[in-house]
Amino acid sequence: PPLTASLYATHLLGRAEAEGAKVFNRAAALRDHPEKLAILEFPQFTPPTLVTRQEADVRAFHAEHRDIILKPLDGMGGSGIFRVRDDGLNLGAIIETLNRHGAQTLMVQRYLPEIVDGDKRVLVIGGEPIPFSLAR
Repeated sequence: PPLTASLYATHLLGRAEAEGAKVFNRAAALRDHPEKLAILEFPQFTPPTLVTRQEADVRAFHAEHRDIILKPLDGMGGSGIFRVRDDGLNLGAIIETLNRHGAQTLMVQRYLPEIVDGDKRVLVIGGEPIPFSLAR
């Protein structure tokens, strides 16, 4: 969820844990390890990725990769995600919309054509992958 909402939720989760609730994902861990940024720890498994507030960095990334995805760090459920193809159509307007003139950080990734087949999420508990995946 958006950072503000998740920040409040993790503080409430921490209070619940302090009052005896069984919590499997500690509040501090959720705050310290945001899902979208966690992929930066595993670049060998992800497309080329840029996290920035700088329009020039996004333009350079587009010039190199030609077909890119731009998304807000605080979005969820696919909202606010844009694809910019080789022609760069509307790139400036999309950057301006997503990063609000440098005030918001955004993520940019090389487009993977295979995404049309969906993506898979793997659940790992205690360092062990669960033998099922979530198809999205």
